[in-house]
Amino acid sequence: MVLTTHFVDNDWKLQKRVLNFVHIPPPRKGKDIANCIFKCLKEWDIENKVFTVSVDNASANDSCIQIMKDTFSLTKRLICGG
Repeated sequence: MVLTTHFVDNDWKLQKRVLNFVHIPPPRKGKDIANCIFKCLKEWDIENKVFTVSVDNASANDSCIQIMKDTFSLTKRLICGG
């Protein structure tokens, strides 16, 4: 899995960065993917700066996104309640 970020810098220029490459051995479950993403966000100290998440159409991503949404909701990190 590769975790990337896109953001607008202080000069209003779009920036794109690869944050991490992570090996998640099969079977890949949504909770494992979500835990890995949260770990990466915390390592980069950006867990409070997530605005959107984009994933491919792998079936485990549905549960991953639901876990992330629930976690962000509990910590009041979702803009407009998600």
